[in-house]
Amino acid sequence: MKYLFRILSFIAFLGTLYWIYREQSQTEPYIAALAAFAAFIGSLIGERMKEENQDVIVSLIKAGHLDHRMVIENRGNDSVFDVDLHLNLKGEQRNPFPQGIEESTFPIKEIYPGDFREILVGLTFGTGVEFDGKWTWTNRKGMKFERQNIISIKS
Repeated sequence: MKYLFRILSFIAFLGTLYWIYREQSQTEPYIAALAAFAAFIGSLIGERMKEENQDVIVSLIKAGHLDHRMVIENRGNDSVFDVDLHLNLKGEQRNPFPQGIEESTFPIKEIYPGDFREILVGLTFGTGVEFDGKWTWTNRKGMKFERQNIISIKS
């Protein structure tokens, strides 16, 4: 659909140039040419801005009476790849992930736009309820993004 709009706006621009050639004394062809050119450029710029919207957030939610989950959500417009979550544990703070996952790093291969991954976590007195998190991901072009924030329980 985006290519159809680009082609139509480009054809409209060429049509207005022909109109200017035929009716040079009128102002309407110039205005129409400017509008068609703006539509064509807007379709190119708008698509690039849409592609650059990359946003992955991590939150901690209460899933049940004693159950908690760490949610990694892709709020961008494109799939994200190689999502890597690392928790910087403070002092004697223990890892909140289940026993099979000993490291505080949790890699995820791909998350689609608007999709999320949930990780079951166990919160105890030893783990606390706040974590200093840092997560990285790459987009389709291989550009690497990074975000860092305090992850705490969302109400």
